[in-house]
Amino acid sequence: MKGRCLAPLALMLLSFSDIAAVEPVTRLHGRYDDFADGTGQGVAISSEGRLTLAPAWVLLVDVESQRIWDLAIVGNVLWLGTGDEGQLFRLQRDGKAQLLLDSPEIGIQTLVGAGAGGVFAGTSPDGIIYRIDDNGGVKTVAHTTSRYVWDLVTHKDGLLAATGGPAQVIHIKDGQSHLWFESADDGHVRALVQAGDHWFAGTAVASGSSEGEGAALARIYEIGSDTQRLVLETEFEEVTFLVASGDTIFAAVTTTPSAGDGGSATPHSALLRIEPGGAAFSIWEGKGIFAGLLAPTDGKLTAVLREPGRVLQLQTDGTNFERVTRIDSIVANTAIRWNGRLLVGDGSSGRVAKLSSTRRDSGWFDAPVEDLGAHGQWGTLQWHAHTPRGTSVQLRTRSGNSAVPDENWSSWSAALSESGSRISSPPARYLQYRVVLHGNIDDPKDGPFVQRVSFTARQTNLPPRIKSLATFAYRGNPQAPGPLPPQPVNGGGNGSFRLPQSKSLRVVRWHTSDLNGDQLSYRLYLRGEDQHQWKLVEENLELTSVFWDTESMPEGMTQLRLVASDAVDNPTEWALEAERISKPFPIDNSPPVVQLKTRQQDGVWFVEASLTDQVTAIHGASYSVDYADHGPRLAAQDGLFDSRMENAFFDLGDLPKGEHIISVQAWDQLDNVGVARVVVGVD
Repeated sequence: MKGRCLAPLALMLLSFSDIAAVEPVTRLHGRYDDFADGTGQGVAISSEGRLTLAPAWVLLVDVESQRIWDLAIVGNVLWLGTGDEGQLFRLQRDGKAQLLLDSPEIGIQTLVGAGAGGVFAGTSPDGIIYRIDDNGGVKTVAHTTSRYVWDLVTHKDGLLAATGGPAQVIHIKDGQSHLWFESADDGHVRALVQAGDHWFAGTAVASGSSEGEGAALARIYEIGSDTQRLVLETEFEEVTFLVASGDTIFAAVTTTPSAGDGGSATPHSALLRIEPGGAAFSIWEGKGIFAGLLAPTDGKLTAVLREPGRVLQLQTDGTNFERVTRIDSIVANTAIRWNGRLLVGDGSSGRVAKLSSTRRDSGWFDAPVEDLGAHGQWGTLQWHAHTPRGTSVQLRTRSGNSAVPDENWSSWSAALSESGSRISSPPARYLQYRVVLHGNIDDPKDGPFVQRVSFTARQTNLPPRIKSLATFAYRGNPQAPGPLPPQPVNGGGNGSFRLPQSKSLRVVRWHTSDLNGDQLSYRLYLRGEDQHQWKLVEENLELTSVFWDTESMPEGMTQLRLVASDAVDNPTEWALEAERISKPFPIDNSPPVVQLKTRQQDGVWFVEASLTDQVTAIHGASYSVDYADHGPRLAAQDGLFDSRMENAFFDLGDLPKGEHIISVQAWDQLDNVGVARVVVGVD
C-alpha cells in the first residue's frame, strides 16, 4: 500500500515564505527611510542615512504670550506677531522685546514689511489690517469682510491680503481696497506667492465642510485683477505655504483628520512641486503639520513641521532630503531665516528659538521598533561609526511582546561600546535599539556619527498547526480542484498507466499553518476500527491534498492520522511536529445486495425487494421495466432508508401482455449500486 495508494493532487500547491524564519536573519538600517520613523533628541539624520549630533536650539527671546503666530524681518530687525491678546513686538538690539501694538484682536496672524522699517499686520477674528511704523505709530489700513487675514505680501503698487471666511484676495492701494480674487467653493485663501510674472493663491476647505458645502480639497489658483484660473486641485485639505523658485512653485499641503473619522487622527502632509506648465508631483510625504516653508537656498528647501517637531532640508527636485534636527522644547508654529540662522516661533508660548551653528554636546536616537514576526532569540548588534578623539558612540537595546514599548517591555540594556556585542535583552517578538552620541566639547565641529546599524535574530521555533483534516469520495466531486492524475498499475514501473476506479477514489485534504513560515512536510497513517496501531501510508508529502484509491483496501470504518513536521527548515534537535486524527469514515467499494420476490394477485404482479449492504446504510432504490432509462423511486417499507438492511414493496400495475424484465437498483451512501432482476409474464 505504501507509495502506491496516494497520488499528488495536480493543482494543489504549497506556499513558502520568502525566508526560512527559524534561520538567523539580519535586519540592516542604513538608509534615511530606515531611520525616518525613529525618535530622539539632538540627533540629525542625513539623506545618506547617517546619524550625527544636531545643531543646538538656543532661546532667543520670550515675550510671555500664549503663542507666536508669525515672524518678520524688516531692515534686519525681528518683529513678532502673537496671540491670544493680539500683541506685536519688536526685538531691540539689547535682545529685549518692545511692545508696539496691543490690538483689540485675538491674534496677529501674519506680518510683512511695509517699508521705512515698519510692518503690515493681518489679524483675526475681525480681519483687520494695520500698519505699524518703526516709531510705534499705528494706522488701520483695511477692514476686510473676512474673519482671518492669513497672508500678506507686498505688491509692486500696493498690498495683497489672503483672507478666509470668505475666501478672498484683496488688493489694497492708497487706502482703497478692491477684490482681486474670490472663490465660493473654498473656505480660506491661506497663502500667496509670486512666481515669475504671475501670482498664485493656495486655499483651504471650509471648516466642517462636506459634500455640497464647498470644496472637499484644497486648490491652487493663478490670480490677478483680471485672471482666475485653477492650476491644481490637491488631495489634501489645506495649502498652508507657497514659495517659488523662478517660475516653479512649491506648496506645503496638509490634511488633519478628526478622531471621529474612524481612522487615524495623525496629520498627513506633503510638499508638492508645481512646474510652470502646471504639472505637479510630490517631492516629500510624511506625518505632521507644516509650521513653515522657506524658499530655496543653495538648491535646498527648508521645511519646519510639528507633530512631531522637526526641521527638514530637501533638494528642490526631491532627490535628497535630511532631518536636520528635532524640535522638542517648543511646538513649532512659524519659522523664518534671520542672518543665516533658522528661527522658530512657539505655538504654546511666547518663545522664539534659534538653531545655532554649534552641534549639541550629546544626543540620543531610538530606532523604529523591529518586528521579528514571532517570539525570537537575539544575536549580535553591529554598527559602523566614526568616533574622533574625545567622542563616543554607545548602543542600548530593549525588547518586548507589544508593538509599542510600554511598562511591560524590558529596561534598556547596559551600554554597548563595541560593535559585534551580543544583545542581552530578553527573548521576545519586538526589539528596539538606542544610539547615544557624545561629542567633544573642545572640538564640536568634528563630531561622532553612525552610518549603519544591524542586528541578527532567530525566531523561536513553534510547532505547526493543523487546522483541518478531511476526506471525501471523489466521484467528480466539485470540491476536488483538478483532474485525476495517472497512476502506475499496481505500483509497477513498466510505463503502463490507468485511471483509478472512480468509485474507489477519495480525496484527502488538510489545511495547515506555521507561525515561523517554515516549509512543512507530512506523513499519513491509517487505522481500521478494529485495529490498535497506526500503519504508515505515505511520508515526505509536500502538497496538502492527495488522491487515495481505496480499491484494494479492506472495507469498514477507518481513520487517518496526519503528522506535520517543520524538519525541512530546522535542525533535528529543534524540529517540531503536530498531528490530527480524522473523523471515522467508511471504506465501502461493494454494492448493496438486492434480492427480489414476486407474487401475482388478481392479475397484478407484486415485488418485494430485500436490500442489504455490508458497510454503509442503504441510501435509495428505484425500479425499471424492460430496461427503461429511468424508473420510479421506491419508498422504504419502514418509511426511511437509513440502515444497512431495508425492504421495499411495490406493485407493477397494469402491464401489457407478454414477458417483462423488472430491474431493481439500490445504492448506498457512497453511491455503490447493486442491481437484481426478475422476469414476469402477463397473460
